[in-house]
Order: sequence, then C-alpha cells, then structure tokens
Amino acid sequence: MDSSIKTTALPPGIAVLQVGVTLDEKNADSLMNQVRELSANGLEFLIFDCANLEYITSFGLTVFLRTRKILRQKHHEQDQSSDSMRPEIHRVRLAAVTPHVADVLRTARLLEILPVFADINAAADTSGK
Repeated sequence: MDSSIKTTALPPGIAVLQVGVTLDEKNADSLMNQVRELSANGLEFLIFDCANLEYITSFGLTVFLRTRKILRQKHHEQDQSSDSMRPEIHRVRLAAVTPHVADVLRTARLLEILPVFADINAAADTSGK
C-alpha cells in the first residue's frame, strides 16, 4: 500500500498522510512530494498515520524530520532552547505507531521532538498544540 492523504472530518489546516507498510528509499521522495504539496496549500499540522507502518529506514526518519523543518520554517518558528518558557507547537504528529516503529523512533531519539498519539483523533486535537 502506498501512502495516501486523508482530510475528511478534520479541522482546516490539518491533514493526515496514511503511511504504507514500508517507508524507505523507494517511497520517501513520493511522500515528501505530498508533504510539499500540502504545505503549499495552507497546511498547519500534519499527522502521519503509522498504523500500517511495519518497516522504516533512515530515509523514512528523514521524511519526518524534513516535514517538521518545512512546517516550522513556514510558520516562522525557531528551535527553542531547553530553558525556554514557551512550549513547542508540534506541527508534525505521529499516530498509531506500532511497537517496532516506536522502538526505532526511540533509538533515533526522535520521540523527544515528534509526539506520538494513540490515534488520529488524539493527534488532531490541536487545543494543547
């Protein structure tokens, strides 16, 4: 299954990219093209639905990081120092991450900057940002 975009029943400015079974060098560029297209059309928050994701490589991890950078630059947000009193707005969120993928994210220390939510609805709640 390739990645697909879902936007039904979501507040404006939020999109969900449903990630396929693998995220690697074969499909990372295609996914980044979808991210760029969404960003150009007013995207504020992007949720990667990882429910089907079973295998991820460094190419896939790079997609998550590049997406974070694109959205932060678009919204003129800088990386904040650890002593900042302002909480970071997490514009990139991961939903329904499988245990294996969570282990990869933990090993890469990405869980510190990419929040993980149980499902799409929880990730779409931007009230706490």
